[in-house]
Amino acid sequence: MDPITLATAAVGLLAPYLRKVGEKVAETVADHLADTGSSVVERLYRTLKARLRPGSYEAGQLQGVEDKPESPARQQALVNSLAEFLAEHPDVAKEIEALVAEAEGAGAQVQAIESGITAGGNLNLRAGGDITGRDRIGGGDLAAKPKKSPPE
Repeated sequence: MDPITLATAAVGLLAPYLRKVGEKVAETVADHLADTGSSVVERLYRTLKARLRPGSYEAGQLQGVEDKPESPARQQALVNSLAEFLAEHPDVAKEIEALVAEAEGAGAQVQAIESGITAGGNLNLRAGGDITGRDRIGGGDLAAKPKKSPPE
């Protein structure tokens, strides 16, 4: 998996996990880990946190997502810095890739917030509402319709 795809998948898995951790501080760890794939995502988080040098730019970006996990801007900043880090540290990239694959295999889902349509890996993407790109397709009719020729 290329570094940007891997970083995107890792952050997409971590953001909902970090949001849950923030919401459930009062609950026990056992209750939290009962969620499907959550224990693998926790291992992904702990592994990533352990591999980033304290005080490094990447660790700062992870801290930003820890502090405000619902922020798409912070998630994207972490994706960008993590992609560079993983490109420079292929041993860590392999470890993170294995955990991402295990988490997805256990049923954890990558979440993309306010990112539009995002492609990567073996992800099944679903769009609700309108899809806008070069051509706009909307109103629940997501199949492209042939264009009619203008009257002569």
